[in-house]
Formats: sequence, C-alpha cells, structure tokens
Amino acid sequence: MMARIEQESFGELAYPIFVLRQLFDLHGRHWIVAYDSSSIQGYAMVCVDSDYCAWILGLGVSLLCRGRGLGRGLLGRAMDQCRRCGAERVRITVRPDNAIAAQLYRSAGFIRIDYEENYFGAGNPREVLEHTLGNGVRPWTRADTGDHQWIKQSGRPQP
Repeated sequence: MMARIEQESFGELAYPIFVLRQLFDLHGRHWIVAYDSSSIQGYAMVCVDSDYCAWILGLGVSLLCRGRGLGRGLLGRAMDQCRRCGAERVRITVRPDNAIAAQLYRSAGFIRIDYEENYFGAGNPREVLEHTLGNGVRPWTRADTGDHQWIKQSGRPQP
C-alpha cells in the first residue's frame, strides 16, 4: 500500500519497495501512517539522527485522499514525533516546481536553507527546507484538520 502511494506521489523517483522495507526496519518506529479500516491513506517517513536533526524522508497522500487536510495532519504529527525524540530541527526536501507541497511546508514554518540542482541526479533539483522546533510553534492537534481518528503512529504498515 505504501509503495503504491509512493509511486503516485513521486513517480520515477519513488523509493523502490526494498528501500521502503529497509527504511522501515531502521526508522519505522518514528513513521506516521494514516489509514482507515481498509487501506493506508498517507504516510510521513520520519528519521531522527544523532545530531538532533530529524528528516522527513517522504510524505505522501493517496490520490483519492488529497485536498482534505491529510498532508497537513501528517506533517503536524511528524513534527510532534520529532519533538518527542529530542530533535531540535526538522528537514525535508521538495521539488522547486511542487508548489502545493512547498506551500504546505512553508505554512508550517519551514524555510529554505539550501538548493541543489542535481540532488537526485542530473535534472532533479531539490530545495532543502528546515524548521526549527521549540520556537513557539504549538504541537498539532486533531482540531487543526478535523477529527482524523485514523491517523496512527508507529503502526506496522506493509511497504
């Protein structure tokens, strides 16, 4: 299920299923997964490293669930997870032409700290964004995007 959403979200640059599996083995306890009774609807792959910096390695929402605030909810929960793990800052990359994702991240307090023209190889540029935690931004609550009771944390999704 996650592999399908990854493909929908990132196309040819989607993580292959074996990479998703390895990332899950290493960092799955930090991932945030949204699902209903029958399927995964979105995810945020959180990685917290030892220098108090966390990365959101991927944030994807199923095509059928877009436009409902799920991405914002997942991002908020992911940032809360980073805080709980002691991270002082969170980073994420975004394609410069992905205006919807870039606006979501900027509205959550992320700022551009770097740009790499060939981040994922020739012709695949990325902006590197960072959000400093603990700077007065309150944690996400269910009231922010409706009552998404199906947003779960640290579940065991199938890649």
